[in-house]
Amino acid sequence: MRLKCLYIVLSAVILSSCVSTKTAHKSYDLINIDIETVSDKLSNDRKYLRSLSGRFDFSYSTASERKQSSAYIFMTAQDTLYLEIKGVVGETEAVLFIDRDSLKADNYMDNLKIRDKFSEGSLKRITGINMSVSDLRNTILGFDPASAEMSIKESGGTGLKARAVHDSLRYDIVLMDKELNITEITEFRERDIISRRQYDYFTSEKGVMFPRRIRINRYNPPEKLTIFFTNVKINSYPEISE
Repeated sequence: MRLKCLYIVLSAVILSSCVSTKTAHKSYDLINIDIETVSDKLSNDRKYLRSLSGRFDFSYSTASERKQSSAYIFMTAQDTLYLEIKGVVGETEAVLFIDRDSLKADNYMDNLKIRDKFSEGSLKRITGINMSVSDLRNTILGFDPASAEMSIKESGGTGLKARAVHDSLRYDIVLMDKELNITEITEFRERDIISRRQYDYFTSEKGVMFPRRIRINRYNPPEKLTIFFTNVKINSYPEISE
């Protein structure tokens, strides 16, 4: 498996965890709810989640290929990111580790080793993902309502639809259930759909609701990622081998 696998897995985790950490099991009155209540709920979720770790299986497919593998990830709200990709029989194929100002990466399949100073462009350099490390961390640790202007479009007894505007071109349509767990995000650029992310099989860990399954579809070019977390830990020590 080549370094592209890092792109596949990190892309999945980026898009999956960005909206899926939810605290408490409170049902809301969606008929009379206001956007301030929604924003406060999302903000509190984000503040509570100081770190996340988990093991997951994933599949990635395009029109011409399909890949399946597993991985482990650990991330803190401040300065640490660790990603370990496993092969089909459990051997470690690649490791990415960022800690404060240092960067370490090994791809054992390609005999690639990198030791360098951390920069916000480290992820792009290693994986090809056009995203800064801060953006990745903010995405994984929860949807940030301060990053967009949100408004409620529709609300009913079992669900809510909100619009999150990022700038004059980009906005999201966000679906939530009655506990304000985000179940779907459709990303738009002007009138074009860029991606759709769906979240289900929610589980509770230390008061945080987290979706074990994430399905991600991109449309230009067409790609599909499905992730299933077999283990999730919130605000716990990592399981990182020496």
